[in-house]
Amino acid sequence: KPHELVVIDPVTGIMLQRIDLPSNQDTDPNPTPVSEQILQPDKEGQLSYTGLVFSPDGNRIYLANVNGNIKVFAVDQRTGMVSGLFTITLRRADAPDRKTEIPAGLAVWTDGQKLYVVLNLSNRLAEFNAADGTLLRTWDVGVAPFTVVLAGKKVYVSNWGGRRPDAQS
Repeated sequence: KPHELVVIDPVTGIMLQRIDLPSNQDTDPNPTPVSEQILQPDKEGQLSYTGLVFSPDGNRIYLANVNGNIKVFAVDQRTGMVSGLFTITLRRADAPDRKTEIPAGLAVWTDGQKLYVVLNLSNRLAEFNAADGTLLRTWDVGVAPFTVVLAGKKVYVSNWGGRRPDAQS
């Protein structure tokens, strides 16, 4: 459970880079790469069920953190070096035993403009502006959503739970 993103060469298995998670205070809507010497890196980050996703152009990495946020990283296409950009803070879930939302599945729209995040505890799918992390809209989905997949012009969400309870159950 390191509190960092680790870049590994897939051919050799050699660790190329260790990047601290952007601070929870790094929420600037006009992000620029933060220093490699982050003064207050997120030391509580725990990653997620489903890990991370790259933008279609490979310039960004989005990492779901089970502590209620998404960590955003830049990838320098010339050097391959990764740097922390900012943190997208999610709304509280206010579930019975936990207040912090758990982001699970992530997907980036084909043009790279929108980030879709499954909100496991609040049973919702959120759409964010991928460039600055602004919440655009949310949808109710099934119970305990786990992942999201884009196919054509549709967004599909898988759910771990059954039907939603109603007044009779």
